[in-house]
Amino acid sequence: KLKDDEQAMTILVSDGESIYALSHLSSTPLGLGKSSLGYRRVSSELVRGDARLVPPVLEFLALDPRIAATRVSKEEAESLGGELFYTALKPFKFSEAILIDEKGDYYGEVDFKLTANTPGYVRMQSKVFSRIFGDFSPTKGDLVFSKTGELLGLMVDSRYCALINNLLSEESLPMGKQFDRDEFKKVLESLRYRYEQLPNELR
Repeated sequence: KLKDDEQAMTILVSDGESIYALSHLSSTPLGLGKSSLGYRRVSSELVRGDARLVPPVLEFLALDPRIAATRVSKEEAESLGGELFYTALKPFKFSEAILIDEKGDYYGEVDFKLTANTPGYVRMQSKVFSRIFGDFSPTKGDLVFSKTGELLGLMVDSRYCALINNLLSEESLPMGKQFDRDEFKKVLESLRYRYEQLPNELR
């Protein structure tokens, strides 16, 4: 949950050391396409059933500025419950992956391919084949898993999945207290700059 009661689906992911709750930036009030400079304070909480966690910091992964992350301790992850997923050690063991839509309503099998001009990303087929739900199209924020059940990455748009092989962050913002105006502006400018430096295919 975020400011103005906006909600974003998250997933708990670990690289074997750190644990983060991940979501797409567009699911937060700070989405790059939104006019968010007017914000002075944003609070968030992770909710699962009766368990609630109020994180003090929102981070943005170095892999892609559109991936928002909240650090969670092992004890906090256990209190939230649910499954903890791990980053994939061998992401290209299979040429197919399992895609789950951002809300968790649909899932199906999808082919992906590497492209030379977009390292760190894979291009997904435009249709996901599902024996149960019928075909549907990938959208930003959807989750992509390997057939071994590990997290491959997160869809940053309707075509490309950012491969999540580490959880290092580039920027961070304090949650639950008033932003320092200059600090907030600097973080947003950094996010936009990193986004604009991406290859055209990824924007």
